[in-house]
Order: sequence, then structure tokens, then C-alpha cells
Amino acid sequence: MKSILPVFVVAFTLSLAGCGDDFFGTDGSTTKDMTVTLYKIVSGKYTIQTVYDKMDACMILTGGTALENTMWTVTNDGAGNVDVEGFGKGPVAFNMGTLTGMTSTTATMNCPSYNIAYTSKMTVTADNTFTLNYTENETNRQAGCLPMVTGTSCTSTWKMDFKM
Repeated sequence: MKSILPVFVVAFTLSLAGCGDDFFGTDGSTTKDMTVTLYKIVSGKYTIQTVYDKMDACMILTGGTALENTMWTVTNDGAGNVDVEGFGKGPVAFNMGTLTGMTSTTATMNCPSYNIAYTSKMTVTADNTFTLNYTENETNRQAGCLPMVTGTSCTSTWKMDFKM
């Protein structure tokens, strides 16, 4: 009598390949929890519900800038890559992902351009609802750039809850 173990192993391996993620964590990530409830993020307009845990050394949120109740475009390419307008883009799997972006400011008479790199840790908490843990690093800032910060670099962080 032939063993069905080789057939089972091949079938099990093929079923994992269809999951779209590295089950065994060989891509450098930790092993995924296969029992987690997966939520969806569809493309569209999302509103920031709350902003909290602010540490704003770059003074981005000063001067009356309020992010609450503002709308932002979110794009999901259907292959697990999400782009949150102004807050980064990257892969999202098992309700979590790291979105990144980088830009430079435009030079003005009083302020040479400087670099901005940002990272958002995304956690999907329900269908079309997510939290971003946002970090912005500004480097090569010079005297005369507004808002004025201490030194030539700064980091700001805050969390935001989004909902469609």
C-alpha cells in the first residue's frame, strides 16, 4: 500500500502558495498568525477621525493645522500594496504594513530645500478603517526655514485613525 504522505505534503505546500504571503517567514518577517480576522481596505476617500500621541519637534501641526475631519485618497492596487496620499505607500498583509515616502521641499529665498522622509506603520482595525503611526524625519534644514526648529534636523510622530 502506498503512503499518501507525499501527496498530502505537496497539496499542503501548494495551498500555502496560494495565500499570497510567506507563511514560513523566510522573507525576513515573523511567522503570520493564520487565525487573524482579515479586513479589507478599498480605494477611495478616507477621513481622519482622530490625531493623538503627538510629539511634534518639526512643528508640523502648529499654527492651527488640524488634520481631524480632513479627507485623503487611499489607493489599493489589489495586490496588497496600499498608498495613503501624503503618508506613504507599501505592502499590507495580515492587517499590517509599513508605508514609506520621501520628498524634498522647494527652495525659497529664505530657505534652501531640505529633505523629508516619512514612515507610517499601518494597522487595519476593521473593514475600511485603519490607524497610521506616522513618523516624519526632516534633514538638512537651514536657518530661515519656517517653522523654526532647533538644529538642522527634527522628527515628528503622531497617530491617526482613518475611516471611509
